[in-house]
Amino acid sequence: MYRLLIVDNEPLIVEGLAHLIEETPIFDLEIYRAFSADEALNWMHRTKMDIALLDIRMPGMTGLELQREIKSQWPRCKIIFLTGYDDFGYIQEAIRNDSVDYLLKTDGDENIVRAVEKAISQLDREWDSDRILDQAKRQLRLAAPTLQRELLWDILQGEAGPPGQLDSQFRQVELELDAKEPVLLVIGTVTHWDQTYRPADRALFLYAVSNIADELLARFARIHCFVRDKLQLLIFVQAKERSEWSRAVRFVHGTLEQLQETCERLLKLSVSLAASSEAVTWKELPEQYEALSLLLSRGLLKDGNRLLIPVAEPDAAKRKSLQAEHAIRVALNRIDDLRMLLEAGRREDFLTRFHDLMMDITNHSEGMGHYRLEAYYRLISLLTSCMNQWGVQERNVFEWNGSRLQSMNPLSDWPEICREFRVMGARLFELKGEGERNETEKTINALQRYIDLHVGGDLSLTRLGEVVGYNPSYLSRYYKQCTGQGLSDYIVETRLQKAKEMLGDQQARIGDIAAALGFMSEPYLYRFFKKQTGLTPQEYRDGSKNK
Repeated sequence: MYRLLIVDNEPLIVEGLAHLIEETPIFDLEIYRAFSADEALNWMHRTKMDIALLDIRMPGMTGLELQREIKSQWPRCKIIFLTGYDDFGYIQEAIRNDSVDYLLKTDGDENIVRAVEKAISQLDREWDSDRILDQAKRQLRLAAPTLQRELLWDILQGEAGPPGQLDSQFRQVELELDAKEPVLLVIGTVTHWDQTYRPADRALFLYAVSNIADELLARFARIHCFVRDKLQLLIFVQAKERSEWSRAVRFVHGTLEQLQETCERLLKLSVSLAASSEAVTWKELPEQYEALSLLLSRGLLKDGNRLLIPVAEPDAAKRKSLQAEHAIRVALNRIDDLRMLLEAGRREDFLTRFHDLMMDITNHSEGMGHYRLEAYYRLISLLTSCMNQWGVQERNVFEWNGSRLQSMNPLSDWPEICREFRVMGARLFELKGEGERNETEKTINALQRYIDLHVGGDLSLTRLGEVVGYNPSYLSRYYKQCTGQGLSDYIVETRLQKAKEMLGDQQARIGDIAAALGFMSEPYLYRFFKKQTGLTPQEYRDGSKNK
């Protein structure tokens, strides 16, 4: 869904254009209104706009000046000028500044609709799936520099050196990031893979996501992306100029939604993203990475699909000559993979992988009890860490049988220990689901309560996203997935119910009711009410009075 901003200093014109767009069935647009250039700039700072319909002559700032401001913040935004002045000089400058169309207000509704269609088509054409995948194949053939990946991963694991040493390491691996400047981190994962995709296919698609991110973000920022273990996309962002940090952060945050939409539309991939709210030093980056990973693992968008995480199994032919000690070390190292499955919510895969892991440890650790002891404590640490991160202990509902586990001996009670850990892992998934359901209920209740109390105020997706702290487009999808009803439908129902209640007061003026419900004028309330009920407000009031 694209966003359209209508800007005119005459409210009736703004509302008329909004109504025209809303009543055009072919459009699926989120419409925003601004009655001055300052109000338009405020919207631009709060959220990304895809299309702007501007009056070319307004008090304080002309439409052409506003166009330049919009392009500096959102370069891909398509501009349509609608004016009452047939001035060749204005037309020439508008075209020079890359406007989509220049229309006279006397041109009629059909031309306005066609201009908006043209803008949408241009936005759609800017992304070509074949071109993106071809570029991804070239990048995959070349491969991302291994040294760069290893260095950045070491930094995220807290193994970064002092700034001077880090700067030297960046130069050695030709990493085009500045070790002296802060960095903004973005983490992305694919929430569902088609099961027919091979590991190589998944890597290709993640590189395609990386290319899309590069095209979207590189205009205003210096970025570096790398794919970790075919599972996770990491994006490191720095402002090109130190004075541009505020704009760069706004630009990145506003563009991430477009990154998700483009991946969904062109690659048929659902990508979850978590981004830092502000830039941090390289020393602080490991803590930021952990926080974002946790945020991503607690994601609220539940569509029934789960991430298939491929784990490279040791090749049996190559492992025949290896000693049992090496085999069990490989198995022990796979304990870390269980954390990713826990965080991804992959219950069945976790239980299957856990069973395989414990079988490997059991088969290879006979006579090496110290390795069973290591596995025992690493698993306790893993599950306890997840419990603490997800707040399970705070809810005081986890049946953590510490005394029972402490009484077990990894040398003699290994089968019982395996069963106990399996039960604990399954229970942890149940509690994680309960926590997500509680968060969902809190978010939905907060949204509905705000809408009920502000039915006549700003109920745009941008404002509602600010209320609960979610991306506006994400919030719209999330609400519908959780309730089965569109957020806009709930707003319409609430306004309609409130209108009916207010119309029950025979003394209340319909014009006052319209104003209280956020309508620009009485005719807009009439049109809304008639569309929803088949009756005018007065007809409804008269019918209620006669009952």
